[in-house]
Amino acid sequence: MYLMWFFIYAFIFGFLSSLAVKGKNRDKFGWFFIGFFLGIFGLIAALVVSKLQTKEINPLSDIFNPDEYEKKCPDCAEKIKLEAKVCRFCGRKFSEEEIQKIIGEEKNKFDNRAKPQVNNGIITCPQCSTLNPSHFNKCMVCGTILKP
Repeated sequence: MYLMWFFIYAFIFGFLSSLAVKGKNRDKFGWFFIGFFLGIFGLIAALVVSKLQTKEINPLSDIFNPDEYEKKCPDCAEKIKLEAKVCRFCGRKFSEEEIQKIIGEEKNKFDNRAKPQVNNGIITCPQCSTLNPSHFNKCMVCGTILKP
């Protein structure tokens, strides 16, 4: 009898935890399990967790903006801004030639990027090849902006 009530309360806290993170770009399934196993503490954590910031890059923009891209530091392997002259993590200095070369490579990738394919009201995502209805603005799987 007590075991049944334990599972009912665990399910309720799991459900409430997943609802609490619904608009915060967090994994609802994972937060369900946190609430399920931690009960009220999981729900409190779900309520106080901040919204996860995601940086959207519009792959269909016509203008290359280096501020939207990052490079990997060859010394410490941390991600830094594409135009950074000094790594903020390890202090490695990049020469102007290195920076321009990396920016040029990213611009080439940007110029040669795939565009979404539209066929009979279905848009194929250029990032993950998922088929999306034509009225969708974003890919259902990866969130890429779809504007043919």
